Amino acid sequence: MPGDEVWLVGERITATTKTTIKYDLTHHPATASLRTLVRTLVRTLVRTLVRTLVRTLVRALVRALVRALVRALVRAIKARWSCEQAHQQFKEELGGWIISKGANGMGCISMRY
Repeated sequence: MPGDEVWLVGERITATTKTTIKYDLTHHPATASLRTLVRTLVRTLVRTLVRTLVRTLVRALVRALVRALVRALVRAIKARWSCEQAHQQFKEELGGWIISKGANGMGCISMRY
């Protein structure tokens, strides 16, 4: 880059009370047109914007998926708890002893008096 002619791009940023100017060098040759510079700048900005949007959307999607999975897990835990409470109440009301086995979500209960 030393010795090559390049573009110096300046940007004036005006805040409510303060104005600053930021400068940047481009690697385009000095013979490049302003149109080429703007096209490259827009392309770079769009790429950056798309990357940022995709990252944000993926994060939001992952958060929503995790929330949905946690809700489903909590529902399953509550359902199991209510089944266990019903089973305990059933045992207490009948007195005797109960053997129960579960296989693939199916329950089998045998009782003896």
